[in-house]
Amino acid sequence: MELLFTLILSIVFWTGVKSACPRGYTSVPISGGERCFIVPREYKYWLDARETCINVHQGHLVEILSSLDLAILGMLFSGLAEEETKDFYDYDLWTGGITQDDGSWIWNSTGAAVNRAFTEHLPKLEKQALTIDVHSVQLRALTLHMNCENPIREPRIRNFVCETEERREKEEKEEKKTKDLDREILLTLSIRRLKEVEKALREKEKEQDVLKRQLEELRQERSPAAKQCPGGFFLLGNSCYAVFDKETEKRTYDAAQEFCRSKAPASRLVELETAEELALVKTHLATNDYECEGAGKSSLGNALLGWKDARDSKAPFRVSAETHSATSEMLMVEGHFFGITSRPIKVIDSPGFGDSRGLDNQFSNKLKRMMIQADHINVLLWCRNGTENR
Repeated sequence: MELLFTLILSIVFWTGVKSACPRGYTSVPISGGERCFIVPREYKYWLDARETCINVHQGHLVEILSSLDLAILGMLFSGLAEEETKDFYDYDLWTGGITQDDGSWIWNSTGAAVNRAFTEHLPKLEKQALTIDVHSVQLRALTLHMNCENPIREPRIRNFVCETEERREKEEKEEKKTKDLDREILLTLSIRRLKEVEKALREKEKEQDVLKRQLEELRQERSPAAKQCPGGFFLLGNSCYAVFDKETEKRTYDAAQEFCRSKAPASRLVELETAEELALVKTHLATNDYECEGAGKSSLGNALLGWKDARDSKAPFRVSAETHSATSEMLMVEGHFFGITSRPIKVIDSPGFGDSRGLDNQFSNKLKRMMIQADHINVLLWCRNGTENR
């Protein structure tokens, strides 16, 4: 009773403390520590059971050195669930006790003698092994038949009990060692993979550098600075142009088109296809010293009065050959419509509005007075030079 009380106190003391037994083993707390056992759900010959404990469970067949050990095993067996024991071959389980040739009992794993109190009632025969009953916790001897010639008086296969002194710390150390090794292998593979990725990136960068150089060369080939215009033409934007503004260079549309085609291959009269190109050409014409006329008001007035050459120096309205308007005074001239004597006409020629000399208000007042003087106006023409911004 005192022994059982001590064991119960030990169990209470160890409650809640993490077991250090290897995985799969059952912990039985004792004073100052614990014992680790496993009862595999398989039955084997004694020799096979011994090897299974050693090689599979890293332990040995259980050894019972004292009555305390019997009590501990009793606690182990009482903790087994009914479904665990119902599949046992029978209720006698192999232990590590075995007889020598002289019939004396020893524990196989240590070679220590079995307590005589456990074996004095057993026969001293060779080739016997010690079993323990799950329910009564009594030790029995079973003969180990080594060949088929001997009579089989007892079954030779049993379930068995393994015990180990190994603790989970060793398993955890092994697991840690394995994890460290796995981590080292993973790190090595990661470094190797990283180097492969870095190498691939460097090769990719080289390819990108080659593509950038090729793209830059292509841009330079297509850039305006690299484009060569034919003789007599100048580069404006991405196209080549030539301006013929002299009096002697005037031509009809068809003649001008033929003339342009003769100046260079694929050359033609300008075709302003976009608003950007129109603005570019207008800016160029307005900011360079071309012999462009004004809006053409005076030339039109001379033509209406019947002058065949509207630029004739004897014509009533002066025509400019410069880049600015030649009309500085407002004139009203009487004549005949296109020279037809039966159709009298009065034509008023005024300076251009938006003129660079800043005389718009003065010209407006003069035009107003002259229109009142003329009594009535049949047609008011507003002429504008499309190449100028004014």
